[in-house]
Amino acid sequence: MSKKLIGLTGPSGFTPECIDLLEEFYEADFVMLYHNNTDNLIRWVESCDGVCLAGGVDIHPMVYGDSIRNNRGFSKFDLKRDLREIKIIDRCKETKKPLLGICRGHQLIGVTFGFHLIPDLAGSSVCHQSSLPQITLQQNEPMHSVSLVDPDEYFDVFPNCDADERSRFNGISCHEQNTKLWTNSFHHQGLAYPAAKEHWPAAAEAVKVYGTARVDLSDINVDEIIELMGGDHWVACQWHPECDWRQNTASGAVLGRFKTLLNQ
Repeated sequence: MSKKLIGLTGPSGFTPECIDLLEEFYEADFVMLYHNNTDNLIRWVESCDGVCLAGGVDIHPMVYGDSIRNNRGFSKFDLKRDLREIKIIDRCKETKKPLLGICRGHQLIGVTFGFHLIPDLAGSSVCHQSSLPQITLQQNEPMHSVSLVDPDEYFDVFPNCDADERSRFNGISCHEQNTKLWTNSFHHQGLAYPAAKEHWPAAAEAVKVYGTARVDLSDINVDEIIELMGGDHWVACQWHPECDWRQNTASGAVLGRFKTLLNQ
């Protein structure tokens, strides 16, 4: 059986881990989707069996209708990459091509569906980026929990997460068994999660949110961000499964879901 061809976006500081993931977990070939020429970009996207939107620098505020502001923790943008990946997302939506969004990729997918991007989570007491308070953690160590919106639905859609390993990270079981996952975290931005559906953007009708994480920001009227979501041909998570899929059952389940989509 021929190998799958998966497109990988970037450039990203997580590119080496993503390449290992594509070659080891998916046993796939890959192509780097760095093309600025739209015709070349779409031609390569259409030749791929699926696309992985990798993590990386902040999304330029212009993309979600805002300005660059002071005191938002911004450090670096790549507007060419933003526009390139929006084209990729739009093409994948049109053709129902399998799509995996990781961290920044997760956020950009959410933005294309109209979700509000919170520009800086640094003021939350729940830490989402260990480098900001100078906490030393390894890439595969857990940072915080992710609450499952509907545990039964999660385990139905992500069957690769063994029932006996639910909510486990490196063999450590969560005290609230079957309701939470433990994940790594390398981000200071997030997609706002309005729990009431009437407050969702109209374009997000087909989006299913599976997991959320707490934030408590005095200047933003939202208590949670989206950590895990999906649709009929895509899945996206806020954490980095390429860093811990060998240890973290939740990461393996996300990657397993993308594998299922690739093989449909």
